[in-house]
Amino acid sequence: MYKKIRIFSLIIVMLLSCTPKMTFGEQQKQKINKTDQEKVEVITKEPDITVFATGIVCSFCAQGLKKTFKKHPSIEKLDIDIESMILSIYLKEGKDIFNWTLKRKIKDAGFNIKEIKRSLKTDLENQSKKD
Repeated sequence: MYKKIRIFSLIIVMLLSCTPKMTFGEQQKQKINKTDQEKVEVITKEPDITVFATGIVCSFCAQGLKKTFKKHPSIEKLDIDIESMILSIYLKEGKDIFNWTLKRKIKDAGFNIKEIKRSLKTDLENQSKKD
């Protein structure tokens, strides 16, 4: 009886070790149906604008910034990493926002900006625009 259990257990272990492993992201993508595929692409794309700021020390600070930028017609989504004080800004398709607007809104909220980095897409669109 014990020999059969050991053999059965060994077979299961061998089968499990032979199956290809998927990363967590691949497993999640398989679970999402085709209608949600566009939403996944929006979530996983790199931000259009990355702002390195100072003074964002708590979730209350982050919430205030999100509320400020939520009203802007060009911004689709704003993610804030409190630990590294980085704002990741995702723009709506065909929309943009000037650097001086970003600086003013962040400064008015009580924070300082170290640097603003734009993706290649927004860099090309803003070459003729003034900061």
